Amino acid sequence: ADAGYHVLREIRKSFDVQQIPENFSTISADIDVLFIAHPPELSSAQLYAIDQFMLSKGRALILVDPAAKAAMTGGVMNVGDRQPRSDLKRLGTAWGVALSDDAVADASNALPVEADGGEGRLTVIGQPLFIAAPPAAMSDEDPVTSELARSVNFGAAGAFEITGSADHDFTPLIRTGPAPSWIAADKAVRDMGPAEVVKAYDALDGSLVLAGRLSGWLATAFPNGAPEPELPDDPIAADIMRSQAGADLPHLATSSIEANLVWVADADLVDDGFYINPNGGATIADNAAFILNALDNLSGGAELVTLRSRAPGLRPMTRVEGMRNTAQEKFFDEQARLETRLIAAQTRLEELQEIGASGGFFNGDTANDLTQAEQAELSRLRARVIETRERLRQIERDFRRDIDRLEGMLKAINIWGGPILVGIIGILVWIRRRKVAT
Repeated sequence: ADAGYHVLREIRKSFDVQQIPENFSTISADIDVLFIAHPPELSSAQLYAIDQFMLSKGRALILVDPAAKAAMTGGVMNVGDRQPRSDLKRLGTAWGVALSDDAVADASNALPVEADGGEGRLTVIGQPLFIAAPPAAMSDEDPVTSELARSVNFGAAGAFEITGSADHDFTPLIRTGPAPSWIAADKAVRDMGPAEVVKAYDALDGSLVLAGRLSGWLATAFPNGAPEPELPDDPIAADIMRSQAGADLPHLATSSIEANLVWVADADLVDDGFYINPNGGATIADNAAFILNALDNLSGGAELVTLRSRAPGLRPMTRVEGMRNTAQEKFFDEQARLETRLIAAQTRLEELQEIGASGGFFNGDTANDLTQAEQAELSRLRARVIETRERLRQIERDFRRDIDRLEGMLKAINIWGGPILVGIIGILVWIRRRKVAT
């Protein structure tokens, strides 16, 4: 079913889609491009079928994910409940494309989300685990990404670690910012808040590859030929299965055609929630365009790439967005500092309690055996937290005041500017005609 997946409906408009059952053992020769999205645990026979398709047809779009959040809420592309991790394992190993064990966070391209600002307040801050990769992070030479004008949004994506080969190349299509961080997959697949991600953030020196193109000549991941099928206990059924296996196509050890495979280290990017505005249904990122461009390119039909990549979506007010991004960055930094100070305060508080403090940090009670210096330290810690929280609230107030003032001014211009201008022109025309008449 396509419900909840806009990109699937768009794919069906442009392609003849043939869905492969989950228990497949062969891939039809009628299929030109294979689209694999967050595959379940595959048997050796299924991996072999994919291997032989890649060597014979050499066209595929592959979405794998170390922490697929959509799989935990009903399955990616409505296929059903699945494990959070997907990987083609020995196929990727044979072709030098290894999916990371961990998910990736990227503070420089964090997607803005609503979060609890404390004291019952909601605020919009960047979520580094959700990456909004801008056009500047994409290849400007590859036709799949060169025409994209908006970000491609990822959710708890992984990254590819590439081993070189003389027979094939891996060209990055989309990268992270310059200082991403690994986040444990078992934590990333949960609902980690931005503050929790920041605490776990350990910046790396250099960007990571989120999507890329593998091209060239491939060798099979099954050098010894087709794996032995898992035979049923019934001897007659086992003989039938052996005879069917013997009737298969000849084993391919190397590519019969130059391969062209697009790999993406995320499956959540197909979920509508990452790129479609629920209020009105407008696309706010180029996730669907990226998928459709890849399929068009792999199938040899690139006529719609430019048109699709420039499809109209929301037209944000760039100055308002710039002010919002600046304020969010400032608020995000202050929040991280507050968390650090709270951790330090709680750690020091435990140390003081071990030597006799019986009161609480936030109610001001302390034991009589605390020294005057220790009581003064607790007071300073309280004052520091209160001061930092007040700065956070002030940033939010300033942020909202500036944004509201600018948006109000722009709305006034848009609503009244036209009628006022028409009125002025009408008055000038009336005055001019009156002068001519006299």
